[in-house]
This record gives sequence, structure tokens and C-alpha cells, in this order.
Amino acid sequence: MDLGRGLLRLAQRLWPQSPAITALSARGAAAAPRPIVLGAIAAHTGLDAETLVRVAVYDDMAGGVAALLKLEPGDPVEGVRLVMDACAAVDPFIEQLAMTDTPAAIPAASAPQAEAWTELHAATNRRLFRG
Repeated sequence: MDLGRGLLRLAQRLWPQSPAITALSARGAAAAPRPIVLGAIAAHTGLDAETLVRVAVYDDMAGGVAALLKLEPGDPVEGVRLVMDACAAVDPFIEQLAMTDTPAAIPAASAPQAEAWTELHAATNRRLFRG
């Protein structure tokens, strides 16, 4: 939820009069997982579904690479290459992904699970990685 809440706070500051963002804000923090907030931002800004998928994929990949560079410091340029390669690998599926309109149609069961793991980790006092 932290990622979604942070993104929602940013959206509220950028577009305080947005009906989509105002409606989401009124529902409270529990209604603010990152994918839902991204959808509200897309609704307000007029992003088409394919662009929204590209934003979500890039955001996921960039977050993963940022974590990788913390665990295994290396050349950030290599991290950018990993993000670009991952985005390119998904590109042939963008149109299909953009037409997804039900949870059952999500092609990877791990995508919603990754969001759930993020939420669970935020509520624990255990370290995610052990050194």
C-alpha cells in the first residue's frame, strides 16, 4: 500500500481537481494499491491502455533493478540496460495485455501476488534480505 499511497499523494498534488483521483482519495488508503492508483491517473490524464501497460511494466522493472543494485552494487548503466531489455521483451504482448479486463485474464498469476507480497512485507519487522 505504501507505493500506492505515495503515488496517490503525488497525484492529489498534481491534479487536485481530478474526479478520478478525488474519488479514489475519498475511499481511503485501503483503496490505494499501486495498480488502482495508476488506473486513476491514466483515467485523468487520458492515457490509453497500451501506454498504461508500458508505464506499469517500466515501473515494475525499474523498481526491481533498483533493488538489485542495492543488493549487488554495479554499473547503473547495466541496470538501465536490464530495464530496457525487459521492456523490449514485453513489447510484443502490449496489445494483448492492454485488452485485459478481468483478473482471470491476467496472463501471469505472480503479478497480483507481487503486489500482495509488497503489502505483507510493509507490515512485518523482518528483513527482506539477509546479509
